[in-house]
Amino acid sequence: MCTLPLIERLPGRKEEMLVETKYRLIPEEIPPISKATVYENVMDDFLRGKDKSCRVEIPKKKPSTVHQGLLKTKRINAKFAGISVVRRGDTIYLRK
Repeated sequence: MCTLPLIERLPGRKEEMLVETKYRLIPEEIPPISKATVYENVMDDFLRGKDKSCRVEIPKKKPSTVHQGLLKTKRINAKFAGISVVRRGDTIYLRK
């Protein structure tokens, strides 16, 4: 645990007070993100499949959430550039 002194001026006082601040700094590398999102898995499965278009349903997810998640996944991963994400009402489709 690192203990660093902090010099603090209190209102109405001219002298400085020494206050102890306690916290921990632990040197450590940030691990890479290794877990693929459900949206990446959906798009990977769609790319591997033979179908030209598919409806996407993910239980317990709102259609707007699924739509935005798929769009973001497409935007940040170049291998999904050939996939179109289409929304018709509350139904989400993927198209090659």
